[in-house]
Amino acid sequence: MKVKKISIVTVSFNAEKTIEETIKSVVNQTYSNIEFVIIDGASTDGTLDIIKQYRNKIDMVVSEPDKGIYDAMNKGIKRATGDWILFLGADDTLFDIDTISKCVPYLNSKKYSFIYGDVIKVPSQERYDGKFNLYKLIYKNICHQAIFFNQAIFDQLGLYNQVYKVNADWEFNMRVFQDPTIKTKYIPVVVSRFFEAGLSGHQHDEIYEVRRKEFFKTMPLWVKACYKYRRSRFVKQFSKQFLNFDYA
Repeated sequence: MKVKKISIVTVSFNAEKTIEETIKSVVNQTYSNIEFVIIDGASTDGTLDIIKQYRNKIDMVVSEPDKGIYDAMNKGIKRATGDWILFLGADDTLFDIDTISKCVPYLNSKKYSFIYGDVIKVPSQERYDGKFNLYKLIYKNICHQAIFFNQAIFDQLGLYNQVYKVNADWEFNMRVFQDPTIKTKYIPVVVSRFFEAGLSGHQHDEIYEVRRKEFFKTMPLWVKACYKYRRSRFVKQFSKQFLNFDYA
């Protein structure tokens, strides 16, 4: 069986306080076929000095001004050459040294092109957040630090839409789950430790809120029915039992 190449893309800007732990969590992985790409937004602190210390273990470093996090992530997608791509923030870490080794057996399937696990939120230590479907995705997003994207999915759906300031990944995930030709799979593996004080947790994206309402209009009838009867005992019980999802 072919050994899958996993591209891990880290986007950074002035992350001198955290990026070393991120780098170490990647370069110390027991799985060997990893391509590590760092897209830096022309940091002005000590970020690049830290990156230089590990330069022989990083496959590609790009440091130039960008138009925001999703512009940088799109640059990473275009440069990555792996079979699968995982995004890891400059203040996040892979869960342990065997994380990628644990995930690769699932990635050998040709059936799925979007495979996701869980993250541990830091500092709350909450495990987030189990299996998703379109209904759950209305309320909350899957952390991109827990998602393995097959390269082909970006050829099919395009890149992140930079019109969204902080929720372009949520919008992309909506497109994925609404496309019947794309097969998704949840795996019971903690992929990373996710720093809760990141960008998306503290900014409002008005354009995305409009887009989310547009998405809802195109949802399947079963999703609209679940939303309409979301206060019912049955829908609440179903959400909590099968989706790890207690929204009310």
